[in-house]
Amino acid sequence: MKSLLRVLRLTVVEGKLARLSRSVEGADFFSQGAFARQIRGSLVISLLGRLSLGGSLCLCLSLLACGVTPPQAAKAPPPWVESGYRPWGQEESSTVIARAAPPREPEAQRTPVARRAPSGDCLTRLRGLGVEFQELPSLKGVETPVRVEGKLAGVEFFSNHGRKLDMDCRLAVALVELGGEFRSLGITKARFSGAYVYRTTRKGRLSHHAFGLAIDIHEIWVGSQRHSVDKAFRKGNGCDRKGPVLNTLACTFKASGLFEEVLTPDYNWDHRDHLHVAVPKVPPSSTRSAFDERSSPPESSARIAER
Repeated sequence: MKSLLRVLRLTVVEGKLARLSRSVEGADFFSQGAFARQIRGSLVISLLGRLSLGGSLCLCLSLLACGVTPPQAAKAPPPWVESGYRPWGQEESSTVIARAAPPREPEAQRTPVARRAPSGDCLTRLRGLGVEFQELPSLKGVETPVRVEGKLAGVEFFSNHGRKLDMDCRLAVALVELGGEFRSLGITKARFSGAYVYRTTRKGRLSHHAFGLAIDIHEIWVGSQRHSVDKAFRKGNGCDRKGPVLNTLACTFKASGLFEEVLTPDYNWDHRDHLHVAVPKVPPSSTRSAFDERSSPPESSARIAER
């Protein structure tokens, strides 16, 4: 009799549970998410606690048939969820944040191979100054390329690596213009590392060397005595007081008005061992010729020279 009552109770409970499960599945509020699983799990635990072992087994089988999962069988959350890394109370945003496109690599600067100036004014001037040189058919970036084969104003320019003294004609004329100053200082030789070198500066712009308008001087000879910039140049001396011959030479470059850049070891560490001098990329339009007459350095040139 007791067994029959238990079976009847189990049948009634199973029917109620089935109806409850269907109502839970049909409700919009409980149909999704962890809350629905929690409600189902609580009902399961409550019923299991009131039934015998056999009844519990039958109840579990019935629940599985209805699609109700015990709490320990519910799907576990993933080991990492984005919400766990948001500040407390901050809701997950549905706004899509577009990522910035990767920066484009700067396009390489292209300088066409310049042809020799057809007027030949600079070349005529250089010949008139008695300079031995060879006209070059073309050098990339150089307006009037020449190769100096003899001395410039009595000074022999040479390189340890056998580099030829290739430059723009205007730089050669500017150096010859200082012949009187070279002689007064007793300079007979000068070692350079580069004149025409097609390259850019640290800031990415084309250097004056790329146009053949600059030269780097590392050592000079006064008679038989050698003076190297890295050892003999006196940093911080300035041009308002007497200094070593290399300081005097740098001040001569600055005072001539022929050079746009005069950079020394006082400028930065990159120029610790040489004097860098460069003529302007565009000759001043206020004068009849870039070299026919000298003038005081323009404000921009003076500012650059003093850096």
